[in-house]
Amino acid sequence: MNWHLINDGEHTGHYNMQTDINLANNCKTEEAFLRFYRWKPYCISIGTHQQFEDINLKAARKDNLDVVKRPTGGRQFYIPRN
Repeated sequence: MNWHLINDGEHTGHYNMQTDINLANNCKTEEAFLRFYRWKPYCISIGTHQQFEDINLKAARKDNLDVVKRPTGGRQFYIPRN
């Protein structure tokens, strides 16, 4: 297995998600990537099974937050209220 460490710094939500997708799509069988990055501006990242409607997009824009969808994760689950 060939491991690659990427210390990528600060980027927008769109850039970070697109970079992850590109790495996954171009990764060879014997490769693995460990990528560290930060959001600039701060970002709300929702999972593939979540909806943008779950986020107050107007408030996010007002607060200068990016909102992006990840290609994985974000299963919704039920939490009973007492």
